[in-house]
Amino acid sequence: MTVASIAGGGDFRVGDVMSRAWRLCTGNILFFLAVPFVIYIITFVGALVFGLAFVLAGWGTGSVGIMGVGIFLAVVLVLCLNLIGQGVLLLGAFQRLRGQPLRVADALQRVLGRLVPLIGLGVLWSLALAITAFVCFAVLSGIAAVVGGWAMVLSPLFLVPSAILLVMWAVVVPACIVEGLGPVASMSRSADLSSGYRWKIFGILVLLGLLILAGNAVQLILTFVSQALGTVVGLVWTVFWTAYFNCALIMVYHDLRVAKEGVDTEQIASVFD
Repeated sequence: MTVASIAGGGDFRVGDVMSRAWRLCTGNILFFLAVPFVIYIITFVGALVFGLAFVLAGWGTGSVGIMGVGIFLAVVLVLCLNLIGQGVLLLGAFQRLRGQPLRVADALQRVLGRLVPLIGLGVLWSLALAITAFVCFAVLSGIAAVVGGWAMVLSPLFLVPSAILLVMWAVVVPACIVEGLGPVASMSRSADLSSGYRWKIFGILVLLGLLILAGNAVQLILTFVSQALGTVVGLVWTVFWTAYFNCALIMVYHDLRVAKEGVDTEQIASVFD
């Protein structure tokens, strides 16, 4: 199933992005569900085995350093696997947007060819968000220490810097894979593409966030009925949400380039030829 593109230089609309992402996801449902599911399984097993091995080794030798290394490497493994999965979904989406058949092996090969810059991007992106959140928390704690605990009512304001970065860097992975950019250049490119449309991108991210919260609420309710049922429904919903979330980000990147640069799908995806 293909998804019609907006016209070159056309407007970037939240509803249009969400609806076309939905058609892209549901029209190729097996692919967009299978990739996140496989990544989740590999991530869980790999991180569990890898991290547990180092933790047990550190526990047996009494070395906290070994345990720390194991946890760090497990985090890196999770990051790598998630970036690979997102990259495969991205390339598969562009195959379908061009009316081509899904070629998973080809998509995986191309993503692995960009693995090093993707890892660098993931590390920089994560560090930037973590540092921003830490600084904001430290400032809030300092204010609370001076004026009293009531200052914690201001805590939502300190989420604003992190939210701004999330919006600015919403399409860093597509920029890295599609345009072959390095980590810093991908972050700069995403900031440039999102400029002028950040409130709309924020709206899309809020809607996607509400969807995962709705799924969590349903899971919680079902857990009171049956723990197993709640777990299964939670896993299914998370996999589906991940698929739709990635389709939405892909459509955001695609439509930003069409709206701002007047290119079409073929021109965007020509780098894959």
